[in-house]
Amino acid sequence: MVKRIQKPLTLDQMTTIRGIPLSEAYGADHSPSFDQNETNRLYEAAVETLAEEGDRLDSLELLTLLAAIEQMTMLQEPPQSIGIAAVELAQAQLLRCAFLGDALTTATAENFIEALTADLHLFLDQTAKPPTDEKGDVLSRRRMQTLLVRHTFYAHHAEQIFRRVARNLERVELPSLGLTLGQASMISMAFAMAVQAALKSSNLKGVIPEWLAGKIERFDPAWTKPYEIDPRILSAEIPDVNVATLAKLLDRLSMAEGELRDADPAHLHLDNPIWRRPFVKHQGRWFCFSPGTLLSSQFDIIAELASDISERPGELIGKARGTALEDMLVEALQQILPHAEVLRSVKWDDAVGKEYETDAIALIDGLVLIFEAKGDALSMTGRRGSNNWLRDFDDIAVEAAVQSWRLEQALRDQKREAIELRADGRTVRLHLGDVRHVVRFGVSLERVTMASFGLEGHLRARIERAGGMPMPILTIGDLWQVRDLLGSEGHCLHFLLRRTELERDFEFIADELDLIAHYLRTGFVRLWNNVEDRGPVALYGLSDFLRFYQKGSSHYDATVKLPKRTTAWWDKLIREREERRAPGWTSMVYDLLNIPLLSQKRFEEDVRKLRRKVRRLPGRYPREGLLMQAPHQLRPSAFACIAMGRMSSADRIALARGHFAELLESHPDERLFVFVLDTASANPTPALPYYRGIAWDRHVENIGAEGESVASGLFFEVDASEATP
Repeated sequence: MVKRIQKPLTLDQMTTIRGIPLSEAYGADHSPSFDQNETNRLYEAAVETLAEEGDRLDSLELLTLLAAIEQMTMLQEPPQSIGIAAVELAQAQLLRCAFLGDALTTATAENFIEALTADLHLFLDQTAKPPTDEKGDVLSRRRMQTLLVRHTFYAHHAEQIFRRVARNLERVELPSLGLTLGQASMISMAFAMAVQAALKSSNLKGVIPEWLAGKIERFDPAWTKPYEIDPRILSAEIPDVNVATLAKLLDRLSMAEGELRDADPAHLHLDNPIWRRPFVKHQGRWFCFSPGTLLSSQFDIIAELASDISERPGELIGKARGTALEDMLVEALQQILPHAEVLRSVKWDDAVGKEYETDAIALIDGLVLIFEAKGDALSMTGRRGSNNWLRDFDDIAVEAAVQSWRLEQALRDQKREAIELRADGRTVRLHLGDVRHVVRFGVSLERVTMASFGLEGHLRARIERAGGMPMPILTIGDLWQVRDLLGSEGHCLHFLLRRTELERDFEFIADELDLIAHYLRTGFVRLWNNVEDRGPVALYGLSDFLRFYQKGSSHYDATVKLPKRTTAWWDKLIREREERRAPGWTSMVYDLLNIPLLSQKRFEEDVRKLRRKVRRLPGRYPREGLLMQAPHQLRPSAFACIAMGRMSSADRIALARGHFAELLESHPDERLFVFVLDTASANPTPALPYYRGIAWDRHVENIGAEGESVASGLFFEVDASEATP
């Protein structure tokens, strides 16, 4: 149950054309298939076992065991692991009982864990009403997809986020605790970090497997010690807060045995009180069995504390969240797009003079990237699929889509010459004739999962009825992943541009983290072929493979390399475009990154063959050419290379220009790259003097392919030897 997988699968090894194997899907349903009668029997047996064993067994020992197994298996793929959701559910179940009971044995422990796992997997089928319409189907899917708690942030990102929010809550006083709300938030996370530190120095990873294997006869109550929070010890780490105040905060966020005795077990999956009060108090001692809950549910914890001073805690913390999100968004954009002009809290007027405001705009090479940051509080129950979620969706996704769509329409208004963007005490006059492309994004703190699933028709219609058009909704953590994993400015920009096009290319089942993992694996290339035959691509869970790249986390593995998507020559071409930043450079990088690695290698190899061939050609003006096309994509492109032997510079230039002119005429609808290779030179790498772009709003279908297709499906050759200077 806790055996480590020595060589886990990595992102580079996954085949993602038709989705990933169910056994490797993080957060997916791993329960076996049974007929309905057997499913009913298993669920009833699981509920009965949890109730009976919870009353009979020692609750602290059970929670210690589950928490230890969760820590030991957190780096494994499901279904080997025990997740935070299982620990949280068990804690809530056991808080319905008295804590003291029979000592654990391996048999009773395994029986409880099996029942807990069955309850998690079978709960929804037993309790949810069958969906009767599209709205019901959306909510049903959402509950199923999020039941096992796919957390919004990685731990190191969560800490950054909550520190920024807490900074904005330093002036909100909690008189009953003698702390500010910001202080209380940070101290609550410090409790969890102290437990994590104690676990690292403990021997639980050694003794728990031995106990499970029967090598240690008795479950030692001392094994619970690493999960204990001692305010006397922590006061040394937090000198500005005394022991009594720390104890008060622990009491406020703790529950004791029997406190949930009247709770309906069926409600604990989707509205668990542990998310608001995560600590356990027993006989004057405090415990934290799920440190991860302090990160995944920190906003719910803050709201719980704020309820002491406000009947509307969401509104109280909303401004702090929103300000923190806008700060982090602007900083992230400046890091992702260092050569873009990033404007914050931008005011602008529509055609009749009505003023509007947009949270952030990035201007780069004629591209306008619009970002609407929504820091509205998304309730924990809403995230897990209650009817409140549709209201939350309106507040976060619909409003953001409408606001950004309004600005996009203004930027595309051909009747206007320019639009003034007012931000930071200055005005940027943007001439609309210089705007080549406009894309939009929403940015939130919590993950709005169903806004990323290709957007169901019910939700798409909801946005359109409000007067907007859908757009991708990322979290700030997603943008940090883009910054940290994708590489250079051009690569990050390519991801953002392709992400806005993705729904037009193929149907997918994934959230934004899954799509980032998919991009790292594929670059979002070759997704446009055979869509009607392939059906939806199931990527949900692919983001689990991102864990190896999270520096500063326990998952990080420096030996796991990112998938290679470009050759050294392609990297050089992209780097030169980024460094020179000539007008249209973003289009060139976009097109270069739309070519798969296999085709890049084949093009390079054919250029080398072409060079050797032309060097052996006799006669005057030796020359020949080749052509690679990428025709079946949203923005078709073609890559040509003409190789020329010994001749004067004037003749070489004239021949190249003539060849470029012919290609312009024969490929009017493709973004065209023309390389020129001087075979008489010692340099085997061709130059790239010619490029012809196509307007971003021009969509072309049925591009003709020349010559014979080869293995990559993108490569075609033509004989250009008849061209004359």
